[in-house]
Amino acid sequence: MTVSFSMVVMLWVGLPLLGLAGLAVVERVRSGYRPLREREQIHFCGNCGHVYAVLVRRPMDRCPRCGTVNDALAVNEQSRL
Repeated sequence: MTVSFSMVVMLWVGLPLLGLAGLAVVERVRSGYRPLREREQIHFCGNCGHVYAVLVRRPMDRCPRCGTVNDALAVNEQSRL
């Protein structure tokens, strides 16, 4: 059985690319990607009127501008800004 030069080059280039593609798929699934809107809460400062977003996993409820403690707003899924 003879193997042509083009087949060797194709395997030499194709197999590592296939491996990288597999790693990319595994990483994408493992990372648990969620859109930014699901990962953030919107806050409105009652003191200075500043609107800001905070990641859900980072518990910060103080206004970055004036330091007042604020509650997260309940954003309706139907409303789009």
